[in-house]
Amino acid sequence: MGIFTWTDAFIKSPKCDQYGDYKRKDIVEYGGYAKLICPDGTEIETESHGYYGEIGGFDIYELVAEWNRFELSADNLSPRPSDPTNWGGLWDFEKEQLKKDGHSDDEITALDEAERQKHFDTAVNRWERMAALIDEYKTGTSDEELSEEYGDEWKRELGIAIACEDDNARKLKYPIKLTKNRDVHGYDSLYISYSCQ
Repeated sequence: MGIFTWTDAFIKSPKCDQYGDYKRKDIVEYGGYAKLICPDGTEIETESHGYYGEIGGFDIYELVAEWNRFELSADNLSPRPSDPTNWGGLWDFEKEQLKKDGHSDDEITALDEAERQKHFDTAVNRWERMAALIDEYKTGTSDEELSEEYGDEWKRELGIAIACEDDNARKLKYPIKLTKNRDVHGYDSLYISYSCQ
């Protein structure tokens, strides 16, 4: 992931092209003015936002995790991975090298499936770890305890997991609402901002 951009919360239905890219007029571009409207009515502004996930000295992902702390469940995550065939196996060049090295098609297929299973298992473990984190977080476990168990970036990782995918963001009670319109105020008067990564 790189520098972040979001759809403007002032726009009800941002438009995107056939590739899923939003039109410039519908996004809050990095490098320009941005204002994050928080559920408690506070506003965080910057004249030139340009750091991925940072606005006015705050991490936008940590904030969205905090806003939704007691509302979260595993339903706020993308669905738990369920099909190993959807995960990448060996690269074509790796298969070609194995063939040159004398491996049979059956051996290459077995190695490819093993590689897919490895990536699938990693994705399942990641999902289960995030679901367990949500359970601990919403019950009031301290940030320090969670840092010891899940690492220093746990809150940011949680915010990314619940807010960057459009379907997940729509499930939040308090989604991210970012605008480039200086005259807009009031969390409830705005629409959700979608990640444009």
